Amino acid sequence: MPHAAGIAYAFKYLKKDSAVIAYVGDGGTSEGEFYEALNFSGVFQLPLVTIIENNQWAISVPRKMQSSAETLAQKGFAAGFKNILQVDGNDVIAVYKATKEAIEKASEGPSLIECITYRMSMHTTSDDPTRYRSEDEVKAWQAKDPIARVRKYLVSKGLSNDDLESKMVEEQKEKIDEAVEKAEKFVHDPKSVILGSSIGMAIGGLKPIPEIQFAGFMFLAFEQLINHAARFRSRTRGRFTTPIVVRTPVSGGVRALEHHSESPEAFYSHVGGLIVVEPSNPYDAKGLLIRAVHGSDPVVF
Repeated sequence: MPHAAGIAYAFKYLKKDSAVIAYVGDGGTSEGEFYEALNFSGVFQLPLVTIIENNQWAISVPRKMQSSAETLAQKGFAAGFKNILQVDGNDVIAVYKATKEAIEKASEGPSLIECITYRMSMHTTSDDPTRYRSEDEVKAWQAKDPIARVRKYLVSKGLSNDDLESKMVEEQKEKIDEAVEKAEKFVHDPKSVILGSSIGMAIGGLKPIPEIQFAGFMFLAFEQLINHAARFRSRTRGRFTTPIVVRTPVSGGVRALEHHSESPEAFYSHVGGLIVVEPSNPYDAKGLLIRAVHGSDPVVF
């Protein structure tokens, strides 16, 4: 979510006629980063469309145990979202219409769409959903299957039949096989909103210079800095870079034991893809900062 908000910020700053769509599950709406990204988007009225896939289960946690809010969509009100909708997530046409309208309104500010749907299978291959939900519940949702519903609709309108469907299925299978083959050749590497949104801005074409008040506060953003910013170039095989310059002070005689006494620069120097700069005087600081800004890799300055 912070990445999407950052990209949306870049689009608005660069005056691009574009919008960003971010998808998040019902469980994800309980995460702090979700709220931070919504708040960031609302403050700057960014062209961001957030779609919540409310499939009733966050692994084994039911929707009623995730939030006492009547709807997940209403979480957008506190962030200043003007366009907030809840739709039948198993109605393809309803979802398409809501998304299309949200994109068309993106220049006016962010939108939040909650799609009510259901996770028919397990969360992962190691998950056993029969341990926490009933078969009757699953059968009730099977009757609302979106593929069967859209098939019935297209046939009733004379837009599809068995022959057309069979041909389409074969064509899609070929595309899926090709995509899987490409994916197998690409090795994937499996919090802070400041660094997360900055990464998004960088991906969107900007060169953000986020500042963390003290180096000790960087620990709260380790995932964004280490797992995302530093690895983005290698994870995308050089197709994308994250040219951010993270400025943060270390030492300096602050003498505060809470979060201000660390000197973590040695740790960062061991992280591949991350450049560490620690100037010793104002003259070097000026020149090195200019060089860092003109670079294409993430820098901790």
